[in-house]
Amino acid sequence: MTDKSQTKLQPPRLHPIFEQCCKESFQEFFSDSGIRSVALETENSIEQFDELQSLVAFVGFTGENIKGSLTFLSQRTFFTTTHPNIQMQVPVEPQDELDWAREVVNQILGRVKNKLLAFNLPFSVSTPSVVIGHQLENPESLNLQNRLFGFQTNRGNVVINFSVVMAEGAQFNRVADSGMGPQKEGKAILF
Repeated sequence: MTDKSQTKLQPPRLHPIFEQCCKESFQEFFSDSGIRSVALETENSIEQFDELQSLVAFVGFTGENIKGSLTFLSQRTFFTTTHPNIQMQVPVEPQDELDWAREVVNQILGRVKNKLLAFNLPFSVSTPSVVIGHQLENPESLNLQNRLFGFQTNRGNVVINFSVVMAEGAQFNRVADSGMGPQKEGKAILF
């Protein structure tokens, strides 16, 4: 007999359409930023990070039928070497790394948001935040759909966690073009 107190429930996976929107958005961001990346096949291959040299950026979102968060974890060197200042040969200061980490999650979530507009799943985005460290835990919720994505990049490894709660009955039904169109992707507005 199994002791239920020792059994950890696995959260349900993201809806396949939602997961595909996420994967496409991550790869588009990496490509548009000049970052070569390879998606890791299993969540078990995601490496541990040095807590003092890691940055965790996160942003929440909420809409009528959807809410959740995007969390991005990588070593500080990822944010230093991918910062737009590098292209202008301007030094990247510690505060610049923090600003860029917030902008990275903002840009990725903006891409996901644009893709979900085609399924009539609009949402609003909160202000991105960043912390130093690596201890993250998802809240225990039976309604929480969760997906951990890992990437090996030429700038360091990246872990992206996407958690979402869908309203009961929410559907991924593609809608006709509303004419509103998504926002232009890839414009950096540092916080």
